[in-house]
Amino acid sequence: MPESIATEETTRVVRPYDFQRHEAMDRSRLRRLAPVLEVGAHRMNQTLSSIVRAGVRVEVGELEQMRWEVWANALPEPTFLATTVVAPVGGRLTLHVPLPFVHAIVELRLGGNPSKVVPERSLSEIELRLFGEAAEAILGEMIEALKVVMPLGISPLATSSSAVLLQMPNPSEICMLVHLKITLEEESEFETVMTVPLSVLLALLDALERIDISELREPDSVGEEVRARLLDAPVEVSVSFPEVVLSTDELLSLSVGDVIALQQPEGLPLRLNVDGNHFCDVVPTTKGKRLACMVVESKVKED
Repeated sequence: MPESIATEETTRVVRPYDFQRHEAMDRSRLRRLAPVLEVGAHRMNQTLSSIVRAGVRVEVGELEQMRWEVWANALPEPTFLATTVVAPVGGRLTLHVPLPFVHAIVELRLGGNPSKVVPERSLSEIELRLFGEAAEAILGEMIEALKVVMPLGISPLATSSSAVLLQMPNPSEICMLVHLKITLEEESEFETVMTVPLSVLLALLDALERIDISELREPDSVGEEVRARLLDAPVEVSVSFPEVVLSTDELLSLSVGDVIALQQPEGLPLRLNVDGNHFCDVVPTTKGKRLACMVVESKVKED
């Protein structure tokens, strides 16, 4: 047997077939979430890199659909699982992280090098705390990316070393599995999986489709909304007299009580500038106890 064929067969992953499996969502509909998930992966790059102080690259892989209990029963023991409840939908996101990745992050945070030898045991309290921030970053940054579609919030993370210990409200519910390939320092590659239950997935897809329909049917309203946001943007406004030119000798000879003649003829309005550009003419006045200016018709033509 050729060596290439033998290598391919030895690395092939065999999974038990689920005869009750059915596709809850059309794959083309799921792919509409791909750009949002890519944004979440990009946000993870920056956050995880700052946490472990090393180069991290996160890429979104395959999107699968599977019943929770089938996926959970195939997980190794012990392992690392983090769950959080998504508000206001109420579904529960789950993040599965293989122990080699957890130990690699712990080693980096302690100033060591990622070890290829993984202890066959559950994580200690110290290791859970050291990796907890990374788990929060993965789920938190993905939620921040999904907020573009609809407003979401998450509860504090709960961790577990076994899927048996997780109390899922509906174990037979179909979930979307988001495979995330994480590379540390361009050397070690790991794969984590985030599960999105059908209740959360349907809410996201419905919200995303409503956004797409509004953009197609009401392009004018979108333009008006952008214009309204631009009009709300703050700008710097200033009113000033023309600059006065003094020699160095005149400047150094100034003392308290000296009067400096301004190069502004009496009766002419002042310039009101917006971000340094002339916008209109004004004259000084007062409003209550405050100095103010009143817009007037320009008497001087621009050059």
